[in-house]
Amino acid sequence: MNREDILAVIDRVPQLTYFGVGLYESPGEDYQEKLRQKQEQLLESSAICTKVCEWLATIEPAKTMNRHRTSYGLKHTVELQIGEYVSNGVFIAAAIHCGFRYRRDGDSANMLFGMSERSLNRPARITGTIGILDQAR
Repeated sequence: MNREDILAVIDRVPQLTYFGVGLYESPGEDYQEKLRQKQEQLLESSAICTKVCEWLATIEPAKTMNRHRTSYGLKHTVELQIGEYVSNGVFIAAAIHCGFRYRRDGDSANMLFGMSERSLNRPARITGTIGILDQAR
């Protein structure tokens, strides 16, 4: 995923930033500048977006929105699997780029996606968390 791919996603979701959808502060004179800065941070994240896309290639699309997990929760799942920090905005940009159906989760910074819960729950998806739990026993 390159800078142009991320820009194409921002064109589809104009409020998308590195941290998710929108800025959560009072709109002021510098709101548009702050939005532009956070979008620039997202545009500079092509390497991690590519890694998230590789992970998403193993996830099956669903016809309906998965209401069990928001983009924020899913980004944590990816982090466990790839061993790197993934921002909410990076996850959203990658998922939209990969063609998953999406809808904003109310007026939050998060998105819902048409992703199969079954494929998200496959043993390969949760190995990181199981390994941690097994060590604690």
